Amino acid sequence: MRDVPEQYALFINGEFVEGTGRISVINPATEAVVGEVGTASPDQILASIAAARGAFDRGSWATLKRAERVTIVTRLLDYFETNAERLRRIIVQEAGCPVGSPVMAAQLDGPLRQTRDLLAYYLTLPEIEQNPVPLMERISASGAFVESAKRYVPVGVVSAISAYNFPFFLNLWKVVPALMTGNTVVLRPSPLTPYSALIFGEAANAIGLPPGVLNVIVDAGVEGGVTLTSHPDIDMVTFTGSSLVGEKVAAQASRRGCGVVVRLRLGAHRDRAQLRDCGFHRGRKLRC
Repeated sequence: MRDVPEQYALFINGEFVEGTGRISVINPATEAVVGEVGTASPDQILASIAAARGAFDRGSWATLKRAERVTIVTRLLDYFETNAERLRRIIVQEAGCPVGSPVMAAQLDGPLRQTRDLLAYYLTLPEIEQNPVPLMERISASGAFVESAKRYVPVGVVSAISAYNFPFFLNLWKVVPALMTGNTVVLRPSPLTPYSALIFGEAANAIGLPPGVLNVIVDAGVEGGVTLTSHPDIDMVTFTGSSLVGEKVAAQASRRGCGVVVRLRLGAHRDRAQLRDCGFHRGRKLRC
């Protein structure tokens, strides 16, 4: 596929890395083979997590001022807008979306505009807020006044697993909020639509994003997804996909107890899911 060179198979710790396997990308509208991309080995998946962990723990990304991070992330959007026509062709070929369809606006142009608005909105939010507490707790045993405040800080390493129906849109809305708030990311797209994610590695390289802050892998099976939802160095999992797989993602992450944040968007237009072991009374729903 001319629009995304094959060597852009994986992006780990600021470098393009050849995958150890290969998968074909099929245009669902024509069933034609669009191209092939490399897939990550278990060791390469672990390397991407280690890179994100190192960039968060020992790098400067999480400690940058918000305005500095937003400036850098905005350059990602600039890169995507510069390559908008190329991205449009990618979405047509790997997702099968007709170029003249109204859905195309939701695939590319709308998300890019909304993400710029999101970055501007983020800069208006407070970093520290007063934390309301009962009056009786505002006075200590010694009679001194007590002030309570809450500070918003990055979560850490985010595992972003996206779906195939709106591939670039979903990748964008997982990666940008995580990066702008100081987190590092491992992006794992659907193997059906890898090109819409691989261009994130290309963009990160083009703008000089610090190594390890954004890593992009392609995984042909479920092994990578299991690693990205259960590894102890992952602090947050964001997944978009089916309710069945979402249930498994939640189960895998929950084995670590309260050490990981899980955000699920499941079941196409269905915004509710009830897990068999959730312990809710009959008829109650768990909002995801």
